[in-house]
Amino acid sequence: MDRRTFLAGAATGGLTVSAGCTDAMPELLPFDSDEEAGNGEEDSPDEPEGTDPTLHRMAAVTEWSEPGDLDANRTGTIAQADGRFAIAFECEMEPRDGEIVLLADVSLNHGNKGQQDARQAGTTLAVGTTDPQTVEWALGFDAGRIEAGEYLAEATVRDEHTGRKSNADIVTFTVE
Repeated sequence: MDRRTFLAGAATGGLTVSAGCTDAMPELLPFDSDEEAGNGEEDSPDEPEGTDPTLHRMAAVTEWSEPGDLDANRTGTIAQADGRFAIAFECEMEPRDGEIVLLADVSLNHGNKGQQDARQAGTTLAVGTTDPQTVEWALGFDAGRIEAGEYLAEATVRDEHTGRKSNADIVTFTVE
């Protein structure tokens, strides 16, 4: 599901020309007119305000419960017997009204077998400021439910206030 939030833009006036009238002046539509401009093009919605979230780094981690665990629990190998693991990431986002509302998408791809698992989850973080913030968060997975082998995890983060989405980032790891 791709939801977007757009800011309401002002209606634009346009010019229309009567076909076949060489000496006719274009009719200027008033700025607040509800009439169609008649140019055959649809108006595109304005881009949402703000900047795109930026993924700075990510890693497979043995566990994640708080910021700092991305570095403390980083690993390249996950044991199926250990059960749970997470894909942790650090991103920069602009708060609105003192909070960050993010939605993360992470998919796990196993070699040439394609996608094996995917998670989408969101969170709201109270930050008490409107200055850009660096946020660390993670999505958990069950190692016992996926096959052993090489994996590529791909992640994106979306700002739920604006609908803006980060570029995808990837990390590789092994499940044994």
